[in-house]
Amino acid sequence: MRPARPRPRPFAADLRAIRARAGAPGEVEAATLRAWVDKMVGRLADADRVLAGFRRAELLAQLPEVYFTLRGRWWLGPKAGLA
Repeated sequence: MRPARPRPRPFAADLRAIRARAGAPGEVEAATLRAWVDKMVGRLADADRVLAGFRRAELLAQLPEVYFTLRGRWWLGPKAGLA
């Protein structure tokens, strides 16, 4: 017989505890995120259409996460976040 091992803690409980501790970003982080978005929007007018398209796609992919971060919430992905 093998010796009894301690039962692991539920993973979901650990995640809930981490999410409960998280809050809205600090002023510096929020300002940095807003500045990044402003710069990316400005770069969409780039003369190189391929590069501008890449930046547009990157911005569209990152904006939901930035939105949730600025409001002190967790971005759970597109399915849960846009439901």
